[in-house]
Amino acid sequence: MATLMDVARAAGVSKATASRALQRPELVAEPTRLRVLDAAQRLGFHPNAAARALTTGRTGLVGLVVPTLSNPFFAPLVMGAQQTAEKTDHHLLIAVSEYDPTREAELADRLAEQADGLIMVTPVGTDAALRERARRFPLVLVDRQVGRLPAVVADTATGLAQLMDHLLDQGHRDIAYVSGPAGSWADGQRSAILTERAEQ
Repeated sequence: MATLMDVARAAGVSKATASRALQRPELVAEPTRLRVLDAAQRLGFHPNAAARALTTGRTGLVGLVVPTLSNPFFAPLVMGAQQTAEKTDHHLLIAVSEYDPTREAELADRLAEQADGLIMVTPVGTDAALRERARRFPLVLVDRQVGRLPAVVADTATGLAQLMDHLLDQGHRDIAYVSGPAGSWADGQRSAILTERAEQ
């Protein structure tokens, strides 16, 4: 297996320059960077993640907490996160909370010890707990909003309004809603919107 020293020799640069070209390319002249990248590719060199973490303070890992893997809604989210992580030379650590706020908090804290940041999908913890976690390390919420924390949330209001209008236009009047897990933020949002539309 090729080492960083092998790459440096093949590129005709010092080991330090080869390291900078791979980890901090903005600090190296473009022709040198390209020579180092070419040598690394020819030799099949892959940086040691543990060594990189020691020098940069970054692990290259992103934590992802999902409530379940049995619901098909979450599979595309996991795949999308994994594909995006790979594009930026990161790896994904996945944990399943089983909709348990205590377990969710424990998993999030454990992942935060190893990862550069954390993505929490439909977290069931309290707003206060999520705000505190965001103060300690980078956090993005999916399908949940808590104040101004970074979040990716579907436009539930518009989607449900269009769905209700469509059903009403088709002549349906007795419309049932099968709710999500108890305590789910997204379910609360959907229920509120549907109740509001039904009262109009």
